[in-house]
Parts: sequence; structure tokens; C-alpha cells
Amino acid sequence: MLLFHGLYGIELRNVPSDLLPAQDEKSGSKIFLANNDLLITGSIQDLLNIISSSKLNNELISAALKAIQNFEKFETIKYKIGKKQFDFRFAYSMGILNVTPDSFSDGGKYLEKNSAVNHAIEMINDGIDIIDIGGESTRPGSESISEEEEISRVVQVIKNILNEKPETIISIDTTRANVAKEALKSGAKIVNDISGGTFDPEIFHVVKEFDASMVIMHIKGKPKTMQNSPIYDDVVTEVYDFLNIQIEIASDIGLSNIFIDPGIGFGKRVEDNLCLLARLDDF
Repeated sequence: MLLFHGLYGIELRNVPSDLLPAQDEKSGSKIFLANNDLLITGSIQDLLNIISSSKLNNELISAALKAIQNFEKFETIKYKIGKKQFDFRFAYSMGILNVTPDSFSDGGKYLEKNSAVNHAIEMINDGIDIIDIGGESTRPGSESISEEEEISRVVQVIKNILNEKPETIISIDTTRANVAKEALKSGAKIVNDISGGTFDPEIFHVVKEFDASMVIMHIKGKPKTMQNSPIYDDVVTEVYDFLNIQIEIASDIGLSNIFIDPGIGFGKRVEDNLCLLARLDDF
């Protein structure tokens, strides 16, 4: 739902044919159909009038109302994570700590646990709001490691950071439910999953069990092969629809503190990344 000089639009994509309104039921020039996509335009009152009329199926009415509610709540979203209130009228910073030998940004620099903890403390003292800890590299071409190895790399680091700085908000960067569980047991508050819950769907239930927050990211393929000629017809639409589906799954399980990440650089060409960056407001 986008605002442009007072004009709003709700786009519903991939609507089953039997739910689409008949051509003679369209409200003047405010409802547009293209294949199985539906666009409703107008002022907020126009949208509500169309939605409240009998011209749309109940499932479409529900989806459209949800879009309006999301839009109206956007300016007041606040999440409590740990003991800290995050008010998203403001920006927050996440410090990256990769306890790996081969990560893209800091691989090998903090593989030794004391070094990792010291670097985390340094970032916290510098004002970082969240420490994001990863035990498996997901750079292009990276090889996967065992679950046991990933756990051994991150759990003690999490515990040691919290021993020194108990109020720290820690995010665990993992796609594995068991790794997420061990990290949350050790005091992490956020699960940052680059697969958006697709590599190990049980991860949603783990997040729910600990009443944690979750970052749902888009990736095309797996880290080892994701940059082998990724192709999109419309990168913004495809990423948006993927994130929307995964959010619905998470919400149905009971997750509420959800963040999205369009996954810049994860299975995208340079032009795809630039397009996503230019249209971040669409998300």
C-alpha cells in the first residue's frame, strides 16, 4: 500500500480466478484487473467504501483491510525485546560478529572465543544496540558446517557476553532450529534466519517457544550456489511475495515481533540489489 500525492493503492496479487470481481462489478475506474492481479485505488475513504461494498469476495476484503491496518499502524510500531523498548520511528544499529574462519566481512578475525567476546564488548561500549552472532559463513560459495560445530562456536560466546553485559540484546544468525534453540536458551533474544524459515521450518516453533523476535530474510538458492546466475522477472515482486508468505506462516504460529530483510546480495545480481535498494519503501 503506497501513498503518492494523496492517492493510495492496494495491490492483491495471484488472486484465484473465482475470487476476482466480475467486470460489471468494478467500481468505475477504481478497481483494475490484470490477469490474476487486482489493484484498488483512491483515497482511504474510497478504499473503505469499495471494501465495505458487496463487490469483493470476503477473502479479498480481509486481505485489503489488513493492508490498511498495517499502513495505519506503521508509524506507531514498537517492539519490546528483552528489557529494551524499540520504537521504530528511530533507527537502531546492529553489530555483526562472525565466529567463523571464512565469513565475508570479518571471517577469521574473531574465531577465538575471547577475541569474539572482547570485540562484542567494544561494539556495545561504542553504542551498538544489537549484537548479531553467526557461527556459519553464508558468503557466496561457502561450505556448510555441522550443527554441532555451529553450536560450539556461538553458545559460549553468547554466555560470556551476557556475563559481562547482561542487558545486551543478542541476535543469533542461523537457519537451524536446534542452533536457534541453544542460542535462545543461552540468552539470545532474536533469531536472524537468512532463509526466512525455509531451510528448517521448525525454527518458527522454536522462536515461538522462547517468545523471541525473528528476522525473516529472502534468499534465492543456497549460499554455496546462490550467485550462480540468479534470474528474476520482477525482483521486487518476487522478494515481496516470498516475505509475505513467510510472515503469514510465522504469524499463524503466533510470532509477533517480526522483521523483514530483502536479502541484498543473497542470490541477486547487481541490478537486482540496486532495484531493491531504490524501492525499499515498497516493503
